[in-house]
Amino acid sequence: MRKVFLAAVLFCLIGMASQSHAITLTQDGDLSEWVGNEINDLGTLPAPEGGTYQVLATWDGTDLNIGIDRSTTGRYLGDTGWENDSFFIAIDVDGVDGQGAEADGYGRVTFDGTKKPDLIYYYAGGPSWYERSGWDGLDMTWDLGWSDGGAYYGTSEANPNDELIVPLSTDAINEFGIDLSSVPELSVWVWMTREGNGFVEASWPIGASGYIGQNFGEPLNIRTQDTRMAIAHDPTPAQYVGDVDGDAPVTLSWEVAQVPGGGSYVADPAVTAYDVYMAGPFASEPNALANVDFTYEATVNSSSWTGTEASVPVGPLEKNAFYFWRVDAVEGTSTVTGDKWGFFTEQTVPSISGITAAQIVDTGGTANFTVDATSVLPETYQWYKVEESGDVALTDSGDISGATSATLSISNAEQADEGQYYCVVANDAGTAQSGNALLAIKRLLAHWDFEAGSFESIVPGSPDANTVGDPEIVAAGSINGTDAAFFDDEVDGEDMLYTDPNLVSYFDSCNYQMTAACWVKTTTTKEWVPFVSRNGEGAGWQLRLYYLDGRPCFTTRGIEGNSDGSQGDQIINDGQWHYVVGTWDGTTKKLYIDGTLSLHYDWYTGEVIEGDEVTGVISSTSDPVAVAGRVLDGEPQIFANCPGTYDDVKIYNYALDAAAIAQTYADITGMDVCVTKPQYDFNDDCAVDLADLSMFAAEWLNDGTVQ
Repeated sequence: MRKVFLAAVLFCLIGMASQSHAITLTQDGDLSEWVGNEINDLGTLPAPEGGTYQVLATWDGTDLNIGIDRSTTGRYLGDTGWENDSFFIAIDVDGVDGQGAEADGYGRVTFDGTKKPDLIYYYAGGPSWYERSGWDGLDMTWDLGWSDGGAYYGTSEANPNDELIVPLSTDAINEFGIDLSSVPELSVWVWMTREGNGFVEASWPIGASGYIGQNFGEPLNIRTQDTRMAIAHDPTPAQYVGDVDGDAPVTLSWEVAQVPGGGSYVADPAVTAYDVYMAGPFASEPNALANVDFTYEATVNSSSWTGTEASVPVGPLEKNAFYFWRVDAVEGTSTVTGDKWGFFTEQTVPSISGITAAQIVDTGGTANFTVDATSVLPETYQWYKVEESGDVALTDSGDISGATSATLSISNAEQADEGQYYCVVANDAGTAQSGNALLAIKRLLAHWDFEAGSFESIVPGSPDANTVGDPEIVAAGSINGTDAAFFDDEVDGEDMLYTDPNLVSYFDSCNYQMTAACWVKTTTTKEWVPFVSRNGEGAGWQLRLYYLDGRPCFTTRGIEGNSDGSQGDQIINDGQWHYVVGTWDGTTKKLYIDGTLSLHYDWYTGEVIEGDEVTGVISSTSDPVAVAGRVLDGEPQIFANCPGTYDDVKIYNYALDAAAIAQTYADITGMDVCVTKPQYDFNDDCAVDLADLSMFAAEWLNDGTVQ
């Protein structure tokens, strides 16, 4: 039995009166008008923290419109790492098999099927901003640049959805000289990621979520109205829907192929039957759609259709599974292969929606971890600690309680308890494992004092150090003790220090709260160069110089808020010793210079701000900590070297308070520090006394009012 491609069906439509009546779409986040025969429903998929994403599309040969229903997720498109989403659509413009990009411009996904994209749109900026890349025959180029036209990003619970007008027709002509006005269907790949770190949350066609490496097979299609109606469409269960009850027979139904007639659409008389095929069950959805093996299930003749709807019962089906299905139109001795549809059956294995974030506690404190799980069957819990020799199942004994409940408690915590913990939730249908949660003890993780000619940290157990270039231990002019370290950027090579790359996880607890502190003396005019760092580009953090006037800032990547950090209120590249400290307690990021809190003005309100409000988790990195530079992708980044003399470089896994920072500065310099200026301290001596009262009295009853 030979197959007739969709092109043959489209040819049959030539000369028929189109029934296309374009719907009116307004870019306001309200998707209530997204109904009718024009709408291509690409499918509904789970969001990472509950709720679902649904992607809708229309194409009329000129305008490609995308609607994203995210109303149940609490997540929005935006530029805030981890908290916001980014959205992408890749399109095969030229239709030439094997020609196009093998990966997107960010390196998040790959395209391994016969078809490949020529244009990719990246909705990955601030509100309404997006950028584009195009295939030049050898690689994806970015010459199309950024735009903020034709994109509406939902921003609130009251107005959460996105509506995008993709300038495909214009870009296809400008980039490739291709007129798409007569192209009835587009081959597309669509995916959603977490902003900043690239975690693929959902993808159309469906695929396994995960960090870099999402692999796409063949694309989905977005069709014009008449083209969409001309083949089997609108499946039930809907595309990628979940929790289909497979115990009883599942009714698969669809709208049959239709052609214009009598002012509406009527069943295509050329189609006399549909052959139904299924593939599965799959324990989880396949990562690529290109190589799914279908098995014949049934034939549904036109005599059994109800109007324009055909259906067939199948099953029973396995639970906790994913199934593909398709229907092929029979036209005499020929068939037209249908689209691949899919659905999830009821999930009876436990489902885990989250686990308590990392616990950074004082020595002797209590750490509590709770797993959020749902189960339709009675469930059990078992907590584990990750160990190199093999994960250990915990039991209720000593300071451990709740080892077989939803909440694990570890009291009198000490360094031996540090590590990763997770929970396995089980029922008669199967098991689910939570992610890992970190327990760490608040402490000083590393301290480079550079005494006795050593570049090693003096904290027991901290990673060994490597040096780049030719840094020197210098005795003259140290700020504390007898020695300091000098890192230059002269002709003999730029200098830096970095920790053992095989022990990077030692500093992971700093992703949740931290302090980075150092004494530095520099005259460099470089910009954005770090004193002490861990990557700091897309992930990690940097205590570094800002790009203006030799002022410092504290940069943290992946958290919601001001990731670069506000610039300091003092210039420090004056060749004098300065004590620079960045702290983050999980909600507020602060910068201290010479023992005092750095203040800045809010650009919009003019108010004096004591710190940057930031939330979330610093994005993880596999790179080590560095002093006087940074390491990216396992290699020292010499261009980021910050030359100068350094002393007493310290890293803590918690936020030091203002009093501790001021005390350190006072102890080393012998100078008093005003930690908190009293409200009525008029003469700036950090005390309210008779001198202030005298200044107040001198202005008593003075009135500056202009009548």
